[in-house]
Formats: sequence, structure tokens, C-alpha cells
Amino acid sequence: MMVTPAMAAKDAVSLAFLPATVMFLMSIMAMYISVPVKVVAGFQHLAAGIVMSAIAVELVPMVMESENTNANIAGMIIGFMAGISAFLIIGAFCEEPEDDDDDDEEALPKPSKKLTGEITSQNGISKKIESTLRSRLSQVRSSVELAKAGGSTRIQPYPSAIAFAVCLDAFIDGFLIGISSASGDTAGGGGSNAGLVMAIALTIEMGFLGLTFAMGPLKQQSRSVCFASILAPPCLILLGCIVGAFGAAQLASEPALHVGLVSFGIAALLYLVTEELLLEAHESLGKEEHVWWVDLLFFVGFIASFVLEKVTDE
Repeated sequence: MMVTPAMAAKDAVSLAFLPATVMFLMSIMAMYISVPVKVVAGFQHLAAGIVMSAIAVELVPMVMESENTNANIAGMIIGFMAGISAFLIIGAFCEEPEDDDDDDEEALPKPSKKLTGEITSQNGISKKIESTLRSRLSQVRSSVELAKAGGSTRIQPYPSAIAFAVCLDAFIDGFLIGISSASGDTAGGGGSNAGLVMAIALTIEMGFLGLTFAMGPLKQQSRSVCFASILAPPCLILLGCIVGAFGAAQLASEPALHVGLVSFGIAALLYLVTEELLLEAHESLGKEEHVWWVDLLFFVGFIASFVLEKVTDE
């Protein structure tokens, strides 16, 4: 039975509904709870392991098993290079600008030499961590001053750059679920395992992205703005999924273009694992860069994807 673009999109949306729903619920939860950094880092490692395994088990074989024609080889190279180039550009574009550290340092009282010496010698604190520490100190001092004055907390400017980055990430992750699902359906014999594995991995990743997004930049926004902001990324996951599935199904009859699209997805997922999930997890841990059970979860996720492939491939 030939898979039409509409059928592929419908199947993909059923898979993308899980990460979209989890992301929304985790964002709502962030308004009431706080999750330990190590737990978030552990789940990021778990998601990275699942995604890395899914690349090896599901997507790479689609490219390697394609016919050895010049067109397919060109599609593979161009698609992969396009994927990594796009994410490097997006990463540079979405990079947060430098804070006005000099202004903050002038406005804040400098810590005593004794305190500075203790922090530097005991923790080996970097400039980035010191800047974060000063920012937190500034927020605490502002809150205390407002409390003394009997004023209310001022709503901060909307974090448009971060919101854009999160929405873009959500759309692309949905796009990758759509590609994986449609490619698995049209590859023959693989079913929708690729999309299923990818949906499970990205459910973890997007869930905690929604959690950290709502806990951080949106905390100082009004309830209505906060709700609209946390609703947009899940919707974009579904939209990206439809676009990816529809495009992959449309290109199924064009081997070179289909190989190029899958190669694009492989590059994007490799970037997700190496430059987002693992990097952010280790940065968030600070001086405890390697916690044994956090690192172990990467390998648990990797083997879990193999087991899932065996269980569902019956």
C-alpha cells in the first residue's frame, strides 16, 4: 500500500502529539515547582542517548542502503552540509548577547577580598559563573528593596530572542519527527519505528526545554503572556511535524532528494546531541561537570533505543 503525503502527515502528528503535550504540561508545572539541576541534566543525557541511537539504527541505514548513484551521493553530501550549516547559523543567530557586566559591577557593591579569594580558590569560578552570581545578587537586592518600599515586582521586558530560539527549536524537532516517521513508512519493512523512537527521545528533550523556558525567562511575565508563550512551541512541534512528514512523503519517489532530506535530519540531530543536550547538561552542572549516574543515563538511553527497535520490529 502506497503511503500518501496526507497519510504520512496524519501518522506523524499522532507521534508528535506526545512531545507537544508533555512540553506544554511541563511548562505549566514550572510555574509551581522547581526541578534539581542534576535531574534535568540526567534526562538530557538520557534523551541524547536515545537520539544518538535512533540516528544509528533508523536514519543512517536509510542513507547507506540507497542506490549508489552520483545523484544519491550528491544528495547525501549536500543535505548533510545544509543541515549542519543551518544549525550553526541558527546557533550563532540565537546566541545571547553579552550582558553589561561593567554596568552591573559599578551598580553592585563588590564582594570583600576575603570572600572573592574563597570563591576563586575553592570553586575555581569562571567569569561566566561570576557574572551569573552577580546577576542573582542583583535580583535578590532588588527584591529586598522593593519589599522594604512596599512595591510590587516589576514585569521584565519580554525575552523575545530566547522565545524565538525555543519556538524555532520546537518547529525543527517536530520537522525531524515528521521526516523520521514518513521515511520509516516509505522505506519499507521499517514501519514507523524511526518516528516512534524519535518522538520518545524528543519528548524528554522538549519536556525539559519547556520546563526550563517557563522557569527562567517567563517567570517575570504576566500570566497571560506566560501562557501564550508556553502554548506556542507545542503548536509549532505539530506544525513542523506536518511539514516534515508531508515533504518526506512527497520526495519518496525522488531518491536523491529523499536521501538529501534524511541526511539533513541526521546532521540536525547530531547537532542537537553534541551542541545542545550534552553541552547544556555539563554546563548546568558547573564544577560537578561529571556525575556518574548522570553520564550513565546517556548509555541507558542508547541501549534503550536498540531494545525498543527489537521489541517493535515484530
